[in-house]
Amino acid sequence: QQVTNMIREFGGTIEVYGSGLVPHMWEQWKKEAAQKVLTAVYDLGVSPPSFDFLSFLLEAERYRRENGFTDMDVVFEPGPMRGFRDDELPPDIPTRESMLWRVCVAMAKLLPSVRNVEVFKQRKAIDCDPEHVFPVGYAQNQPKAHYGPRFLKDGEPMLRASDYARARMRKDFKYATITLREASYWPDRNSNRKEWDKVAVFLWAQGIVPIFIPDTEGKPMPGWDNSLEAAIDLDCRVALYEGAEINLGVLNGPMSLLPFIKAKFLIFNIVVETAVASSTEFLRAHGFEHGDQMGGDGLLVWAPDTADVILQHLKQPELTS
Repeated sequence: QQVTNMIREFGGTIEVYGSGLVPHMWEQWKKEAAQKVLTAVYDLGVSPPSFDFLSFLLEAERYRRENGFTDMDVVFEPGPMRGFRDDELPPDIPTRESMLWRVCVAMAKLLPSVRNVEVFKQRKAIDCDPEHVFPVGYAQNQPKAHYGPRFLKDGEPMLRASDYARARMRKDFKYATITLREASYWPDRNSNRKEWDKVAVFLWAQGIVPIFIPDTEGKPMPGWDNSLEAAIDLDCRVALYEGAEINLGVLNGPMSLLPFIKAKFLIFNIVVETAVASSTEFLRAHGFEHGDQMGGDGLLVWAPDTADVILQHLKQPELTS
């Protein structure tokens, strides 16, 4: 390969014929030479290891497409507080560590253009052409945060579950998913279990099996099917979403995936004034006005998750047809 590069530098050309090891290596070299790889750096010193990573990943993918990169490598730079951002926001460090792998790394693998995912244990410079790095102008000593709700508009199916997860989660009956939020922080954003139980009864009467996906901090919904596998495995969650007649739940991290996969959805309880990340002021500052949508094959319903509101939207035939 070194000799090949030297010949090319002097203006020479090389053609390889036949079959076997050398022609196979030659084809691999040509393929690698044709690759233009974008390195997307998610810096945990200024960014959270949460579903906020989704907005960063989508922006990196848009940048890749617009600038002619063939593939993308995703790199996680560690932050100063045991690998994370130095702040007092929830969740705690052990939960952040779990979410880094269970959410962020797993999500990166759902994007078909991602070639490699690497989590650095120590901060180091990115070893590639600066023009091949996202965010633009990023440097190890000049970290940039590039995430937020404003990037969660204009949804299109960029993400997909693996073939393995699709086969594992395939059902031979019609079903709908109900994603529960039951986190210990900002509890006013949590799902109203009694109301969702009423919705499950309605779905069952329509011949659609309700499948609850419990929160990792919560409990399964008694009396109904629960997918514990989808609750902890992001790949399986997306596969379950993809096969559903409709996906339902309150606004939370997992539900924000739905506009970016091939799936129908209704998302409720968009504004909760007592929670910083879902207050009117916060959403407006990040580009979302009341009634705005994320795109994709569904709706944000700017109303609480009461059974009356949910059923009013569910009874629209185009949503479940």
